[in-house]
Amino acid sequence: MSRVQLLCRALPQLAIPSPLATFPRFPQLSREIRNKIWKYAAMQPREIRLGKLRHFQEEEDTEHRGNDTEAPAILQASREARSEGSRYYTKVRESRRSVRTDENGMYLAADLIMDRVIGRDIWVNFKVDRFIWSTGHFSVDPTGLPASTMIRAIGYREFNFDSSVIQQIQHLMIDLRKCRLGWHLRSLGSILNNEHMQMVTIVADWWVRRGTGSLLMKEVHRHGIENRMCSDILTQLSMDSGWSKLRFGIELAPFELNQGPRVPMARHEPGYFQYFLTST
Repeated sequence: MSRVQLLCRALPQLAIPSPLATFPRFPQLSREIRNKIWKYAAMQPREIRLGKLRHFQEEEDTEHRGNDTEAPAILQASREARSEGSRYYTKVRESRRSVRTDENGMYLAADLIMDRVIGRDIWVNFKVDRFIWSTGHFSVDPTGLPASTMIRAIGYREFNFDSSVIQQIQHLMIDLRKCRLGWHLRSLGSILNNEHMQMVTIVADWWVRRGTGSLLMKEVHRHGIENRMCSDILTQLSMDSGWSKLRFGIELAPFELNQGPRVPMARHEPGYFQYFLTST
């Protein structure tokens, strides 16, 4: 063993302190620095579920129970933190609605007209929080139309937030792994066509990419032609949906788990991809 190695062995072990669990000197910082730290804490994005009228068989499915999002930590840390955090968070009312079905799985008309709602308040930072739309499959009525067609005229009552909240959404994720986009174009159009929307991410399984062209492009194009050819019949639906006035260009971006950005969903499987709709 060399002399250098012997000297190194004789040195005391380097003690690396563990990360601090608390920062007791935080109150001694200037108010300006503390406010910047509170702002940074308020800019951590969270996920807010944009819900739907739900089927009674989904009663035990936690995915359809609404948001279990707790109040942000910054609003619970101290009086100063809450005061500063309230500059970035807005308290909104979420409605949890349960809709019954008959023996054939059809939504009961009475429940589509009469709200049976349980409400709760949640906090949203619209600048960074992402609303996630994941519908599951709607039942189909005897005419062959999806049940969303029956409730489309109800407008925002389809969602668990009212129009004043929906029109402030800036970041939206549409999860196509559990629904068919064509069934919800008009409903989603009413969400997308607002002046605050910044980014829309569409997530789907690998099989959606198969075949020629883009499913999303085909759906939007088809409904655009439909609205023009049948304008005398669909004028009101077109106005409700807003797709004919959508302020977005469509950019297709294949998504791979090892190459693209991480999708903040509970499940991760190879083959997911994303569409990005960027405002023009």
